[in-house]
Amino acid sequence: MKAALLGLLVACGTSAPPAPAAPAPVADGITRCGPPAPPPPPPPEPVKPAREPMPSFTGSRMAMPDIEGDLSADVVNRVMRMHAEEVRACFLHLVARDPRTDALRVELAFTIVDDGSVAGVEVSGGPPMVDDCVCQRAVAMRFGSIGGRTSVRYPLIFTP
Repeated sequence: MKAALLGLLVACGTSAPPAPAAPAPVADGITRCGPPAPPPPPPPEPVKPAREPMPSFTGSRMAMPDIEGDLSADVVNRVMRMHAEEVRACFLHLVARDPRTDALRVELAFTIVDDGSVAGVEVSGGPPMVDDCVCQRAVAMRFGSIGGRTSVRYPLIFTP
C-alpha cells in the first residue's frame, strides 16, 4: 500500500518546488531605488513629435533633460526646481566631508507613472553617498496624476 501511494505521489509531481534563484548582484555602478518602472507600452500610432528640451535644474549649471511621454517638460522642470535645494544638499554633504571636492556631474533617470509617483530611479556618475541621496530624493518627488507615463533623463551638474 505504501509503495503504491509513493508511486502515485511521484507520478503526480508532488515533489517540493525548486528554491527561487537569488538575484544577481548589480555591478554596473548605477544606484537604483524605489519600485521598478513598469515595462513601456507599445509606441502609439502615430508617434508624437519629440518635445524641445528645456533648460533644467537650478543647481550650479544648467543642463538639458531628455523627457519623453505624456507629461510636459514645463511640469517636469517645475517639480525639479521645487526639489533643487534638497537634491543639491546631497552634493553639499560631500563637500562638507571633503572641501577639496570640485564639480560633479550626476545622471538621474526615472519614470513618472500614471499616479504621478516616481519609479525605476537610476543615478550614476557620483560617489555612492551622493548617488544614493539623489536617488532617495527622486523617489519622494510627486508630479500629480498624469494618466500616462513619462521617462526622464536629467543631468545634474554641481559645483561648490
